[in-house]
Amino acid sequence: MLYGRLTVNPISAAWNTAARYHDYAGVGALWGVIFGFAAHLATRGRRDFSSLRALSAGRYDLVVRQGDAERVRAMLSSAGLLPADPR
Repeated sequence: MLYGRLTVNPISAAWNTAARYHDYAGVGALWGVIFGFAAHLATRGRRDFSSLRALSAGRYDLVVRQGDAERVRAMLSSAGLLPADPR
C-alpha cells in the first residue's frame, strides 16, 4: 500500500498536466471575456474604424536628381499637377 502511494502513475500524471493546461486556457478565456466586455463598455459598442471605398494620397513626395528639379517643376506646372504655392 505504501509503495503504491510513493510511485507515480505516468498516465495519471499526464492527465493531471493536461487538466492543468486546460485550466490555464479557461482562465485565459475568462480574462479575454472580461477585457472584451470592458472595451465594449468603454467605446459604448462603437467601432474605432470606418470602412473606406478607396484609398487616395493627400500629397506626394517627389525625389529628383540635383539639377533636374527645375525641369520637373516646370513639367508638373505645365500639366496642372503642381499647386500654386508648393510650400
